[in-house]
Amino acid sequence: MTVLPVGEFIFSDKAIVISIEDEGGGEYIQIRQQMEISSDASQTVGFDPDEWEEVKDVVDQMFGEIRRYKEETQ
Repeated sequence: MTVLPVGEFIFSDKAIVISIEDEGGGEYIQIRQQMEISSDASQTVGFDPDEWEEVKDVVDQMFGEIRRYKEETQ
């Protein structure tokens, strides 16, 4: 699946591609974002099911901190 901002094209450097992968050790989720439109370079992060909940909780907590900071500084 691809997540991207409204109005952006599928090959935008803002597109985030989320896929299920398996390289022989069991399925995991891979998240990839293209670094530059004209480049094959990308950054990839993978999570297996056991580590996803903890990673998700930390990310949600950090987004909460960002929101709180924005509210305090407006």
